Amino acid sequence: MISKNTSLVFLSLFLFLSASAQRNKPVAETAGANSSLIKFTENKGQWENNVLYRAQLDGGVLFLEKNCFTYSFYEKEKVRRNHVVPPGTTLSKEEMQIREHAFRITLKNSLPGVRVSSQKKSSNYSNYFIGNNPARWASKAYDYSMVYYKNLYDGIDLEVNGKDNSLKYNFIVLPGADAKQICMQYYGVSNLKLENGSLHITTPLTTIIE
Repeated sequence: MISKNTSLVFLSLFLFLSASAQRNKPVAETAGANSSLIKFTENKGQWENNVLYRAQLDGGVLFLEKNCFTYSFYEKEKVRRNHVVPPGTTLSKEEMQIREHAFRITLKNSLPGVRVSSQKKSSNYSNYFIGNNPARWASKAYDYSMVYYKNLYDGIDLEVNGKDNSLKYNFIVLPGADAKQICMQYYGVSNLKLENGSLHITTPLTTIIE
């Protein structure tokens, strides 16, 4: 069994999550078509400054930052049940409470000068009007199919994209580079376990398989 504080090394990872085709975002309007299930929306001031891109997942969201990934999940089945409550039905306090849980994957010892860029721009964009502070409003925040981390480690790049209904990220190791630089630490998880070559990440709400 692997401790949740253990550093793990990977070259290619699939995160098996199904993604919702409907995007649950506080937007006033959306334009364009979006054929892929997982897209990365640029931050134009609608979220905290440390967030570079945000991806909508099935039952949660992913925030991409300069040196880490932050996942936040909620009880999706309870949310869906509550949306189809028959008229006149009164929900109990317990039924109305929706649990959430976040965990973080830190790219330990990554270089501070890493350059993060988006690729494969979609025609789809969203407009955000959050609260009554115009500083938090953003227009034409576009979606992208890939986010690329250039020189995350010495001679090592990282690309993050969607693969069917799952999230995929690949480390690209250039000739002569040391793959042992790659180090991923998990915070906020209940348990980590290697099983048949896959990493099982257990949280209070779900189990995710890489």
